Amino acid sequence: MNRWLLRLFPGAWRARYGDELLDLVDETGLRPRVAADVARAGAAERARAIREALTGGTSMVFGPAWRHPTAWAVVGALVLLPTLVAIALPSNASAFIDLLSAQRVLDLALVLAPALAALLAGVPLVRLGYSRLESGSEASLSVRLRAANMVVVIVGLGLSCFLVGHILYESVLHLGA
Repeated sequence: MNRWLLRLFPGAWRARYGDELLDLVDETGLRPRVAADVARAGAAERARAIREALTGGTSMVFGPAWRHPTAWAVVGALVLLPTLVAIALPSNASAFIDLLSAQRVLDLALVLAPALAALLAGVPLVRLGYSRLESGSEASLSVRLRAANMVVVIVGLGLSCFLVGHILYESVLHLGA
């Protein structure tokens, strides 16, 4: 019966504390009240283990993104590519750019793509943590530095700033000229 009650606890918990719990139950005797208490504690530990597995512990991470940051950097780079190509075209290709930018939706997509690329590549790098201490609560923010992701984030944000600055310059400063 003791071994059956012990199975209510998660495997990692059993490996660490299982022998102690069995010794304690053997010393005190397995009365109905003790069995109910052990079963309740096992269910609570199992629920805690499931909650931590689903949420990544006390930290909040975007699970698939956190585990595969390079794939997200590649996706971000692919989103960034059309804008880089449109900007990198030689000036004699302006007719091509005019053809492409005839539609406002495409213009908007080319302007928003670098910001979206930076977001896609940056999400896997961020971990938000929260913990309760005796003196209060504590929140933490940590950022991993992965080369591929950081390149996409920096290029995407830089390109976004450049494009927004260019749009403001063209539309606001040349408006009266």
